[in-house]
Amino acid sequence: SITRRLMSPIAGYQTQLKYIHSPGAFSAFGSRDSEPSLWLTAFVLRSFAQAQDIIDIDADLLNQSLTWILDKQDTDTGCFPNLGTVHHQEMQVRTTPHHITLDAGCPS
Repeated sequence: SITRRLMSPIAGYQTQLKYIHSPGAFSAFGSRDSEPSLWLTAFVLRSFAQAQDIIDIDADLLNQSLTWILDKQDTDTGCFPNLGTVHHQEMQVRTTPHHITLDAGCPS
């Protein structure tokens, strides 16, 4: 139904909020994980930013997530550490012309 289609993004947003690990950071199992995932936080931030045109997204949460990510960046190299766990690693691989990966880590 049309109502279900309209409510789906809102329900998805509300569900994702259950996986906040710490202010602005996300993980697959929320606070039950030992640390938040940098990759997942970036993915959620991008998804929420794209959804702003469709549903009401908390701007403070977007700012918290961006700040959390930027605080993890190595100021000397520009690299980000590989923090947390990504359970569906196939989500990390995008090679089409319209998609880029969210991987900004540096070689070990």
